[in-house]
Amino acid sequence: MKKNYPDFDTAYRELFQYIEAFYNRKRIHSALGNRTPLAIEQAYLDQAVI
Repeated sequence: MKKNYPDFDTAYRELFQYIEAFYNRKRIHSALGNRTPLAIEQAYLDQAVI
């Protein structure tokens, strides 16, 4: 789907938001043992002493 943006800054902010808020949280990372950042965060929180 093609979307037109009024200016570069708006396009940049929306792209940044997509990558940081959606894509990187779902993508597996080899440096994290082929787990998602969300899975790593959840494992940490499960082991954290509160």
